Amino acid sequence: MPLNKAVESISTYSFKNFATNPGKALMHLGAVGLGLSCLAQLFMIVSSTDKEIDRKNKKFLIPQEIADGAINLGLYYTITSGIRKMGDSLLEKGAISTRKPFEFIVKDFKTTNNSFGDYIKGVTEEFVAVEALNEKYMCKPMSGFFKGTKKVLGKINYEKVAREGKYEGPLKDSFEKFNTPAARDKLLDTIKEVEKDFTKFKTGLGVLTTVIGSVIACSIITPIVRNAVANHFQKKALAKENTMKPVPVKVPCSYYGTPSPAFDIFNKPKL
Repeated sequence: MPLNKAVESISTYSFKNFATNPGKALMHLGAVGLGLSCLAQLFMIVSSTDKEIDRKNKKFLIPQEIADGAINLGLYYTITSGIRKMGDSLLEKGAISTRKPFEFIVKDFKTTNNSFGDYIKGVTEEFVAVEALNEKYMCKPMSGFFKGTKKVLGKINYEKVAREGKYEGPLKDSFEKFNTPAARDKLLDTIKEVEKDFTKFKTGLGVLTTVIGSVIACSIITPIVRNAVANHFQKKALAKENTMKPVPVKVPCSYYGTPSPAFDIFNKPKL
C-alpha cells in the first residue's frame, strides 16, 4: 500500500473512532507511549556495551523488562478502561447528569413516579421494542432516549392521529407536548440543544475518567505490582546463581593439618 494511502486510511479510521471520543483516544495514545517506552528499554539493554551490564545480567534484565512492559500495559488498559466505562455507565443510566438534560426530561416528558434513571431506561426499552432503536442502546439509555425520541417524533402521522383520536407510541403520556406539527418541530429543536449539552458533558467526563484511571494505574497500582514481580525475578536469579557455584570440600585436618604418625620416628631423640 502506498504511503499516502496508508496515512489516509489511518487518519480516516482515527477520525471515525476518536473524533467524538477524545477520552478513548487519550487512553490508546497512553498505551502506545508505554509500549514504545518498553521497547526502548529492551533495545538499550540488548545493545548495551557497558561492562556493568554483562551477559549474565542481561539474562536477568531482559525478562524482567518484558514482564514490566506487560504489567504496565495490562494494568493501564484494565484500570483506565474500567474507570472510563464506569463513568460513562453512570451518566448513561442517569445516575449523574447535568442540570439541562435532567430538567428538560423531567419537565417535558417524565409523567410517572419512577426515578429519573428508571424512566430513561423504560422509555429506551420501549423504543427498542418498537424497533426505533437497536439493542445496543439498552446499555446506553440516555443516548437511546435522545436518538429514539428524535426518530419517533420525526415520523408522527398527524392525519392518522386525528382519525384515531389518540396517539399511540412510547411517548404517548407526553403527547400534549407535541400534539401539533409546530409544537413537535419546536420540541425537536430543544431536544437537539439538550443533546449537545449532554454530549459535551459526556466527552469531558470521558477525558476526566481516563486521566484519573491512568494516574491510579501508573502511579499507584503498577509500581506495587512491578516491584513484587521484580523481587520474584531477582530471587529466582540469585537462587539459580547459588546452585551453579562450586561447593568447597572441607578436608579433614588429620591428613594435612598435623603430621602423620608415620613420621614420628624421625622426631624421636637419638640414644
